[in-house]
Parts: sequence; C-alpha cells; structure tokens
Amino acid sequence: MEIFWDTTVKQKIESLALGIGIIKNVRVSNDTAELDCLRNKIFQNIKKNTSIDEIKNSAIVKVYRTFYWQNLGIDPTKIRPSGEALTRRVLKNQEIPIIEY
Repeated sequence: MEIFWDTTVKQKIESLALGIGIIKNVRVSNDTAELDCLRNKIFQNIKKNTSIDEIKNSAIVKVYRTFYWQNLGIDPTKIRPSGEALTRRVLKNQEIPIIEY
C-alpha cells in the first residue's frame, strides 16, 4: 500500500508519518465494571498530579499547542488538542463521553 500526501500537506508538515495497525481478538462486552475502575484510577491520578492552571505549562501540551498553531493554523486556546480537552474535563468533574454500541 502506498500513501501519497498532498503537496500542501508535505510543505506544511515535512515529517508527517502514518502508522497502520491491526487489532485482533477484541472482546466486546456490556460489562463496564473493569473499565469504570480503570477510568476512576486514571481520573484520580490526573486530579492528584495536575491542576487547571498547570495544564498549559505541561511540556506535552506545549508541543501539541505549537503543532496546532504552526502546522494546522488552529488557535489551541479555542479548539484544544484532545488530550488537553479531556484532562480539563476530568479536572472540572465534567462528563467524559463513552462510546456505546
């Protein structure tokens, strides 16, 4: 399989790469107890180690914000990178969407 990037994309983001993987042996279940437990542990860890005011100082958040501005032309204070947006939702005790089937 060959992937061809549009020339405009190649000029804006020279080091753009694409990864493709195959996931096998997936189990679909209505039981969310294990997932809820994992989510709660992650949320507690975020709340313990992060505050709303500190998010913008995170090295990872800074890299994503720079990427949004420089490569996508998106103001990351208006449209936040997904990781930052989800972290903010956790810290504000807001609902995190769950995809159901």
